[in-house]
This record gives sequence, C-alpha cells and structure tokens, in this order.
Amino acid sequence: MSALQDVGFVETRSMDWGEHMAMHFANLARRIEDNYDELVCDIPEETIAYNLSLWRFGQELALRQAIGWSCFIGHKPV
Repeated sequence: MSALQDVGFVETRSMDWGEHMAMHFANLARRIEDNYDELVCDIPEETIAYNLSLWRFGQELALRQAIGWSCFIGHKPV
C-alpha cells in the first residue's frame, strides 16, 4: 500500500483474497491435468510439466498461508 502512496495514489479500497488462492491454484492444476493430452499436441511436454509443478507449488504455499493475494484500488488525485 505504501508503494501506491509513494507514487501519488490514494488508496480507496483493499481486499484480501488470500483464502481463495489454494482453490484457485488447485483449479488451474486440475485444468492442466484434465487437458494434458490435448495440450501436449501444441506445447512441449516439459513446459506443461513445469507449469503444472508451479501451480501445485503455489497451492502448497497457499495452504500453508505462505503467500497471499491482495487487490488494491486507488486513484491518483488530479
């Protein structure tokens, strides 16, 4: 939030979406797994595997509350 203020923004709203991260990452991983055979037709298998590992890792971090997800809305006064 101070980064917004440092460049002249005034915060008007902030939202903590951290509780949704684990589910979000799990959904992304499941979509890759469900579409794996189709994806490997156009994308190198090692690229898919690497991305899948990142989403799984993100899910693990979110379950441990080691990462968060916030949205900040601000405006810059004229």
